[in-house]
Amino acid sequence: MTPLRILFVDDEPQILGGIRRLLHGRRKTWDMAFANSAREALEIHHDQPFDVVVSDIRMPDMDGVELLERIKQSHPHTIRIALSGHSDQQELLRAAGTVHRYLTKPCQPDELEATIERTTALRKVLHDPDLTALVTSLGKLPSLPTIYQQLTRELRSPNCSAARVGGIIKSDLAMTTKVLQLVNSPWFGLPNKQADPVQATVILGTETVRALVLQAHLFQGAKGRRPGGLDLEHLWEHSMAVATAARRLSAMAGRPKVEQDITFLAGLLHDVGRLVLAQGRAIRHRQMIRELGDLPTAQQEKSEFGGSHAEVGAYLLGLWGLPEEAVEALAWHHHPSSCPYRVCCAATAVHLADAAHMGFLANAKPDVDHEHFVALEPAVQLEPLLEACTAIFTRGAAQ
Repeated sequence: MTPLRILFVDDEPQILGGIRRLLHGRRKTWDMAFANSAREALEIHHDQPFDVVVSDIRMPDMDGVELLERIKQSHPHTIRIALSGHSDQQELLRAAGTVHRYLTKPCQPDELEATIERTTALRKVLHDPDLTALVTSLGKLPSLPTIYQQLTRELRSPNCSAARVGGIIKSDLAMTTKVLQLVNSPWFGLPNKQADPVQATVILGTETVRALVLQAHLFQGAKGRRPGGLDLEHLWEHSMAVATAARRLSAMAGRPKVEQDITFLAGLLHDVGRLVLAQGRAIRHRQMIRELGDLPTAQQEKSEFGGSHAEVGAYLLGLWGLPEEAVEALAWHHHPSSCPYRVCCAATAVHLADAAHMGFLANAKPDVDHEHFVALEPAVQLEPLLEACTAIFTRGAAQ
């Protein structure tokens, strides 16, 4: 197996020396290099690109954000991790579109190792190198124009409310993804992963969200166009229906509230990979929709792009550090029986809710992964669960 190539960058020699000593046991499985400045790192990376670059943020001459941005432009497939003992809002915002994961100093070796392992393990999910490069280079996703306008108006209001802002963000896939990526970074020091965009907005504060939307432009409106022929309104309605039903299924299974929230998050974002493909492969995606007359299936996406929206979405959310249960649910929401790790409640609920809603829309029998449900212990009765989903979809359609 080819060793994982990792470049560590810090202007303090003692910090680099400490990392080298702490990771000494990894020398057989990791090909590690160390640079004392951003410019030295660029020279080393240019000669033979690395799989992962872990850089300090505050460095003289060229700081870590600029370094990682340059690496993003020249080698978008490289995973970019920021390591810093100091942070402020502006620094965090500037890094938000460039950095995949954030770690704070002092960083324990097991945390550093686990972060690198988790981010690189996602490459096993997404095999196509072109799609990997597409996802790692992504800084923004298309947002619904009406949602974008609502958020802008609320943020400009003198009586702006974090709860109202959070409610608006919750109704949009791209905004939800970016806000949760930001709030779940270690720089906020939260003891648990946040899965609720409303709570995340309260934690971030309206000023941070204002900066994200109006200054950093991470939430860019689609301006009335369909990116890659993708109907964002239809995608949103489907995603909200799946999220609501999946959370209901999780509650029926007696899962704790934190798991219900993560299941809702996974349901809301289960098709976010479609946004990535529609934006990053717009011409080919639009042509597929014209030929098919409907959204392409996961199999058709794999044939055309080398990977489906499920794998693309999981890879993106994994890089951005969202809850692992949500990442797993995205990766295997079409075929949960393929999950190599374990039976995951979120993946089960999202799969069933997604299949039920597609069947509901087509007035057809849901395409359920029966192999997965046969293997579940205790046994699961599908009919009551499907009926619960149908009741939710019917109520939503009547609104």
